[in-house]
Amino acid sequence: MLCSVLAWHLASVQVPEPPALPVEDVRWSAPAGCPDRAALFAGITRRLGRPLAPGELALDARVARSGPRWVLRLRLVAGDRSERRELSADSCAPLVDATALLVVHALAAATKEAPRAQTHDEPGVGEVLPPGVVVTEPRATDVPGEPVAAGPPPSEPRDEPFAAASPPAAAAGPRGPGVLLRVHGGAELGAVPGISGAIGLGVGLLWPRLRLEARGSFVAPRSATKADTEISASLFAGSLHACLRPGRGALELPVCAGLEAGGMRGAASGPSANQAGVVPWLAVVLGVGASWRLRPRLALWSALELVGGAVRPNFVLRDRGDTVGLFHPSPVSGRLLVGLELRLRDRR
Repeated sequence: MLCSVLAWHLASVQVPEPPALPVEDVRWSAPAGCPDRAALFAGITRRLGRPLAPGELALDARVARSGPRWVLRLRLVAGDRSERRELSADSCAPLVDATALLVVHALAAATKEAPRAQTHDEPGVGEVLPPGVVVTEPRATDVPGEPVAAGPPPSEPRDEPFAAASPPAAAAGPRGPGVLLRVHGGAELGAVPGISGAIGLGVGLLWPRLRLEARGSFVAPRSATKADTEISASLFAGSLHACLRPGRGALELPVCAGLEAGGMRGAASGPSANQAGVVPWLAVVLGVGASWRLRPRLALWSALELVGGAVRPNFVLRDRGDTVGLFHPSPVSGRLLVGLELRLRDRR
C-alpha cells in the first residue's frame, strides 16, 4: 500500500523543462567553417552566468569574408536600447567572442544604467572586445528610454522594426587581381643525371578561382661518367603557368599547366673531350599541388610536377668517327617542390 502511494506521487511530479532558446529573436549567419549559433549561445551563457531568457534580447548577426579579413555586421536590441555594429578580424572565431561580449555589455547597460543619450562612439565598448577585433562602424540607432518600435525622432531617418531588418550588403572586396610572390625548392629527377636539387622564384596574379604564374627555375648540375669522360649538366629555365584553384577555406588544391623554355648547359671533360656549351630546352609542365593559408597573407605551397621535354639536348662524344652517347635527358622528368607564398589582396 505504501509503495503504491509513493509510486503515484512520483508519477505525478513533473520535471520542469529548461527554457527554450529564443530561436526567432537571435539570428546568426556565418559561412561553413565558422563557429555556429550554438557556439554563440555557449559564449553568451558562459559570460552572462546563465542562459538567455526568451524575449530578453533581439540579435541579427551576419559574418562574411571581405578580402583577407572577416567582417561581422550585427543589430542588437536589449530593452529600450538598439544599436548596429560592424566589426572585423583576421578570422571568424574572435567575432563570435566579440558578439557574446557585446550582448552581455548591452544587457548590463539596459538593466543597470539610467536612460541617457548615446553618442556615435559609445564609451567602454572597445574595452570589452577581444584582441584583434576592430570596430569599423559603431552606430547607436535608438535612444534608451523610448520604445524601440517608435523609432528615433522625426528629424532622424526612421529605423525599421528589428524583424523587418534587411540582410546587410556583402562587403566590397578589393578590386582587380591579387598578387603572388613565392620562393620554392625541392628535388628533381630525370632532366640531369641522377637526382638533383631545384630552386625557383614565382610571381603571379590571383583571382578567386584562377592564378597565372611566371617562374624562374634552376636545376643544380649533376655529373655522370661514360667512356672515360665526365659529363655535367644543369638547367636554367623560365615558364608560364595557368592554374585552377579548387579547394575550400584555407586549403587550396591548384591544378596547373605550363610551358617552360630555357637552356641546358653541358660540360664534358676527359682524355678525348674538354668543352662546354648550352643547348636549347623546351618542355610542357603539368602539376598538382596543395596550398595551406597559414596567415591571411602567407601560405605553405607544395607541388608535384611532370615535365615533358619537347626539345632536349643529346650530349655525345665523337672520337675518330665513333659516336658515344654521354647523356640524354629523360623524356619525362619529375619535380617535388615546396615553398612559401606571399599573397597580397587575394580575394579567395
